[in-house]
Amino acid sequence: MMEYMLYDSTDAKVLLEKEIAYLSNYIELERLRFSADSAILLNINAELKGHEIAPLLLLPLVENAFKHGLSKQTENSWLTVDIALNNATLTVNIENSKPSTVSNKGKGGIGLDNLRKRLELLYPAKHQLEFDDKKNVFHARLVIEL
Repeated sequence: MMEYMLYDSTDAKVLLEKEIAYLSNYIELERLRFSADSAILLNINAELKGHEIAPLLLLPLVENAFKHGLSKQTENSWLTVDIALNNATLTVNIENSKPSTVSNKGKGGIGLDNLRKRLELLYPAKHQLEFDDKKNVFHARLVIEL
């Protein structure tokens, strides 16, 4: 993971399979922090070879799910990450449980704002980023034309 962060992610684009492998490793590392009760799933419905993506675009969405969802909920927490590739269109759906009452003390993060800005610079008019924040569930959807 460190090699990817230090060397591969400095390139303008990386192989999609490397990006997904990094994301998978990150999820496995986070899985160690949570109880066996937490249902954490990564579903990949794609042939990743041959496609490239700007590095570290997917990570903020998954980090957000762990930080604001699973880490705030002590039982019955869950996270589902679905990744699909249709032709050259990548679709990532991330859904996580969250406690129904969340304390908003402290400053908000900058991860999702930075992600929006990066997407505008790297994939202008070729992406969609949507959030649906419900009482007990947070859903993020990212679509990128690679």
